[in-house]
Amino acid sequence: MSVQYDQYAGTRVRCQRVNDAKLFNGWVLELSAESIRVQSDEAPEFSEVDRVAFEVYGQIQNIFLMAQFEKDGAGNSHTFRVLSNLRLSPVKESVRLLADRLGMMGALTYQGETVDVQVLDVANTGAGVKSPVAVDKGEVVELKFNTLHGDVDCRCEVRYCKASKDEDGFRLGLKLEFVDRVSKGRWSQILTQANAA
Repeated sequence: MSVQYDQYAGTRVRCQRVNDAKLFNGWVLELSAESIRVQSDEAPEFSEVDRVAFEVYGQIQNIFLMAQFEKDGAGNSHTFRVLSNLRLSPVKESVRLLADRLGMMGALTYQGETVDVQVLDVANTGAGVKSPVAVDKGEVVELKFNTLHGDVDCRCEVRYCKASKDEDGFRLGLKLEFVDRVSKGRWSQILTQANAA
């Protein structure tokens, strides 16, 4: 099966530095047969000899590869030179996409209060948002996504809540349940178009 590299831009990647087994997660900014550029707030500092194993999550297939550090870039981005052949594997979970390329905003309602949230990443049945308020794991909230395709209304279970790394708000992991067929259809359309882009 051939690899369409551009379909991996904006998808989640799991990484492990070889020399000390340091794990970190990030997002694919660019992927080709020769290099991979990722953005990660969790990445350690790298040296020229560092090799990293990458598992890139895709819609149709996942990619496993080994690469060596080349350079740091702007916005916590890092470029690596691919050293190995690509190993393709079946998709095990729904792909997560960076939300900043989808053009959406969100409003979260909890205990009668509505606050604007920054949508960080999205998947078929989940989303990560940055909220100014903390919400306990297991709580149910309402979330309205404002998108180019129209509003998407969800009832969400909070899977986790943790302080943001920049100490400005909280990151919430949400399991989405769409309140009507229109919202579910719009969400499907958004993800389909994002994966085709």
